[in-house]
Amino acid sequence: MFSRLTGQWLTGCLAVRDGHALPPSTPTMSASVDNTISYPPFADLTDANTAGTSGVSVVIPVHNAATTLEATLNSMVHQTYVVWEAIIVDDGSTDGTRAIAEGWAHRDRRFHVLQQERSGVSAARNRGLREARYSFVLFLDGDDSIAPAHLERMVGKLSSDCTLHAVHCGWQNILASGVTGRPHLGSDEADLFQYFAFHCHFAIHACVLRRDLALAVGGFDVSLATCEDWDFFQRVARSGARFGRVPEVLAFYHIRADSASRDGRRCVTDARVVLDRGHGRDPRVRIAAKAHLEGAVATGRDLALYNIVMYWAIQEIGAGRDGLSLLEVEDLAPAPDLRAAAVAEIIQELVPMAASRSEEDWPSLWSRVSAPLAAFLGRLEAKARVPALAFATLRHLEKKILLADPGDASLLVGSTYRMSVDLARRVCDVSLPPQADRLICRLTLKGEPVGVVELPGVGVLAGQRIAEAALEGRGRPLLRRALTPERSVHLSFRVVRDLLRRRMLRLIYCVVAAKPKDKLDGQA
Repeated sequence: MFSRLTGQWLTGCLAVRDGHALPPSTPTMSASVDNTISYPPFADLTDANTAGTSGVSVVIPVHNAATTLEATLNSMVHQTYVVWEAIIVDDGSTDGTRAIAEGWAHRDRRFHVLQQERSGVSAARNRGLREARYSFVLFLDGDDSIAPAHLERMVGKLSSDCTLHAVHCGWQNILASGVTGRPHLGSDEADLFQYFAFHCHFAIHACVLRRDLALAVGGFDVSLATCEDWDFFQRVARSGARFGRVPEVLAFYHIRADSASRDGRRCVTDARVVLDRGHGRDPRVRIAAKAHLEGAVATGRDLALYNIVMYWAIQEIGAGRDGLSLLEVEDLAPAPDLRAAAVAEIIQELVPMAASRSEEDWPSLWSRVSAPLAAFLGRLEAKARVPALAFATLRHLEKKILLADPGDASLLVGSTYRMSVDLARRVCDVSLPPQADRLICRLTLKGEPVGVVELPGVGVLAGQRIAEAALEGRGRPLLRRALTPERSVHLSFRVVRDLLRRRMLRLIYCVVAAKPKDKLDGQA
């Protein structure tokens, strides 16, 4: 396993043995010259302090965060784990950020305030990392927050297993309106490099790691305006670090009203840099597991780039733009493995978030975003060269929206019409709206969900057809549920007759088609 880092890594040559990086030769560690690789230092992060043996140093970079910093620091003082320090690095703020930070530092000695000229979030984090006194470190932005049990759970996991170098938890988006997004949990695998080679696998404040490891990989890349957290954890994972997971949502990413105005093209440009680094040898890297020296296999790189482009383009659509310019990014090769269901899943989550709405608001959003979505998907289909991608994606999306909507009223989204059918009552004929060519029925039995039926059609769909489709493949479970004093399934004589006829014909066919030996065995 990757030997535990001591904070005494030296720049220059580092050895690789059994797939993991080792420090320069010592009386107890040696390596063959043939296995030695040399990289230039990535950053000058001299270990200015002796790391403490316990506790967490929380590095909080801030720039003009006067409206959000109070909530972030308030989440710190409510931690159930009390051995921590918060290093607030004021990166050239021109509002009241400094006064707020100093006020907290005056009230609680665990808060420390550092100031610097405007240098960017990476430089601010690197400075805080150098000043950190504890052996564990967490990076928390000045507009985000963590749950009261965050540090307790994370430090507990990290301290209980000396083979772990970092621990991550679940995270969740919170809109300015207070609406929460989907909870996200990262993988429980110990080696996360294959994940970080393709995308940023978790939010930055969803991970506590050993300070010496953060120093050893070189801190944050100051040349990146965005994606610097992804780049950092990609190098951490490439080092061979072992990750543990706390399967709870303990980190909250607050989406401000102006978040959707971020420059999507710059984000995609920086993401391409990090993506390429993850799929090749990174010349900045000083420590790397042997298995990850050459990066991830290149076969999934194009698909990963499409996912990145879609991530930002779909947010632009949710914010009222068209997202089309992001498809003009260089190096966007055909991607035959791009799947409509996966594209629809991304759209379903991101459009409402960018519009500062919840996913339950999709039906009301549809009229505004359906046209730009169709235009974007058409262009995406042409770029990826996946036939019928746009049509299939919209069909998946319509179905996802209708099935996720909690209401019982009939609803039309695009060309798909949804209604609820109670099988304890007679199933009536359904008149589809003129725009619809598909019916989705949510099946219930006395209010209890029992399944979903999807039928093509236009005009009027006969109730008998819907009832037959509802019973197909689920007749026995429905009858079993129906044979109770409280329930009954409303079936016409004709439906029952047709079902019995099909069952008898199937039995006759099986007998006729059986081999002679099987017939003799059955008679025996």
